[in-house]
Amino acid sequence: PIEMQSKGYLEFEIWHWDQVPTEFLGGCKFDPQETRICDIQQRAICQNKTITARKPGEEDADEEIEIGIDPRLTKKYPTKVFATNKMRLRGSGVQGSGIATLSFQCYFIPDFPPNFAYLSQGDEHAGKNVFAENFRVWEQVWPKFNKTYEAYFPDAPQARRFQFSFSPAGRDSLPLPVLVTPLALPASLATPLKVLHWVKCLQF
Repeated sequence: PIEMQSKGYLEFEIWHWDQVPTEFLGGCKFDPQETRICDIQQRAICQNKTITARKPGEEDADEEIEIGIDPRLTKKYPTKVFATNKMRLRGSGVQGSGIATLSFQCYFIPDFPPNFAYLSQGDEHAGKNVFAENFRVWEQVWPKFNKTYEAYFPDAPQARRFQFSFSPAGRDSLPLPVLVTPLALPASLATPLKVLHWVKCLQF
């Protein structure tokens, strides 16, 4: 049990792929221990077999054969299956009209014995905003700073705030540096002059 707990969370990352990963679209993580409270279903390592036909001219051309998968991999076992259609993706600065989610199934083949004690990852919630503690520390710094600053500069604006986060489309707050992302540009915009012209054409 301790060894399985040490494996940590099962983490997912979704990227926009344009020949290379160019933009992070969101991620989530899942504690495999949650499979221990799910219903038992029949699952195999390879759910579907690969069917193909022989090439013309070969023996038994009309006979379909199975290739590429060992029959033992298609053997089904009873196992506890965790399935979700709405696990929320977090951490992306890309704005959209809806909330991005991920669908997947998680199970072990063969499954653990019924008396196996799979330990959870602790009190940390998989959907927790990882920046919340940093935001709290940042907010605590400025009241004392403003009080000292206003004592030296009484004409300065009172109770100033220093923006450090944003919420894309009403989602979780993210640090402002997340907005600084690389651009995946085509070869036609390879020179700085062409990039500046392209930016100038954008409407704000």
